[in-house]
Amino acid sequence: MNRFIDGDPYIDLANAIIILAVDDYREAYESYDLDTMLELEVFFKSDWFHALSMLDGEDIIRRLRK
Repeated sequence: MNRFIDGDPYIDLANAIIILAVDDYREAYESYDLDTMLELEVFFKSDWFHALSMLDGEDIIRRLRK
């Protein structure tokens, strides 16, 4: 079973949104798509991101840049 599947459809949806954003950021980083990277960084710092997750968006950005 996928470790990000909680069983609660709302949590599963929130996790899927964040995972997709992380995957999109990685792809944008590899292709030097700065516009998409900036857009996703705004998302990771947004109130909506914090409504979806208790994760630290700034920390995610730092880790993705490594």
